[in-house]
Formats: sequence, structure tokens, C-alpha cells
Amino acid sequence: MVNRIIIIILLLFAAPEAMAQKFVVPLNYQLHDEQDYLKYQPDVLKAIDWFQQTPWNEKRLERTQVSEFLMAWIEGCPYVTVETSDDINELGDNNNDLLVAYLGGYTKYLLLNSELSFKNDARMAGMKALFAKYEKDKAFKSDKKVEELMNLDQKALQDWLSAQLDDGPAPFNEPFSEHPLRTRNLNYNFNKGF
Repeated sequence: MVNRIIIIILLLFAAPEAMAQKFVVPLNYQLHDEQDYLKYQPDVLKAIDWFQQTPWNEKRLERTQVSEFLMAWIEGCPYVTVETSDDINELGDNNNDLLVAYLGGYTKYLLLNSELSFKNDARMAGMKALFAKYEKDKAFKSDKKVEELMNLDQKALQDWLSAQLDDGPAPFNEPFSEHPLRTRNLNYNFNKGF
């Protein structure tokens, strides 16, 4: 009886890790029109989770393929565009995984909260994903700017994001003014590589 309980506990803790390690980028995916993006949306959500949970030093080829798939989907999606800025992009200069984590966290928030999305919530979801990835992979490269941002309280971080994306602090969590999943364009050099 005790052995069964131990096995069940081990399986419960191992299940999320095992699931995260099983995502495979769709073969020969085509991203031409809105239907293509809708078709791959479930894969995008799985890819975001897989990428977030997979350490930088494991499955390097797969991580590159997953990040390329995510970036292609996010860059071209007609109904999801992630807000970013030069300063946010620079957080990924020392570790590209951090920028992918931000974009993935932001995108995941939008996809899961599409009926009524709020700018600050989406931004914070992106930053929380970036911070979580940094904490998981901190041994890879430390980054003073990321650590400074991690030490800010929520209001100060929201003000920093608003300064980057709105030219000043936002007084409240305003809804998106256009399509609920649509906001500014993605300003990142995709030719830089991962």
C-alpha cells in the first residue's frame, strides 16, 4: 500500500515535466491566412508551455525549432500582435529565451483571455513568463537589468512597462481599443537568430 502511494506521488510530480517534454513542432506547417493561424493555435499554446518548462541546456535543437515556430506564428498572426519596445527586446540580448518567454507569456494571456483582454494584464503575463524563465535558467547567464525589474513591486513594474509602451504610466488597466487580441506591432529583428 505504501509503495502504491509513493508511486502515485512520483507520477503526479513527474507528469507535468513529462508532458512538457513531448511537444513536437508540426511538420511542414503553413502560415498564410487566418485559418492557418487558428489551426495552429492549440500547438502554439503547447509550444509556449514546452518552451517555458524546458531548460536552456536541454533539447537545444528542439528549443530552436519551437522558438522559430512561436516567433513565426506570433509575427504573422493577423489577430494577435504583442506589444514590445527596444528596452523589452534588449532583455533578450544576453539570452534570447527571455524574449521568447515574454512574447509567449503575453500571447498565451491573449489567447486564453480573448473575450476581454487588458493591456496591463497581458504585459504583466509576458514579464512574469520572462522572470520565471530567468529564474529557471539563471545559471545560464545572469542579467542585472532583469534582476532589477524582478525586484520592482507590481505597480512599479506596470509603470516601467507603461513607460516603454505608452509613453507614460497608465492610470488604470484599460482594455484594448481594437480587436481584443490586437495591439501594437512586434518590433524585433527575427533575422538575428536564436
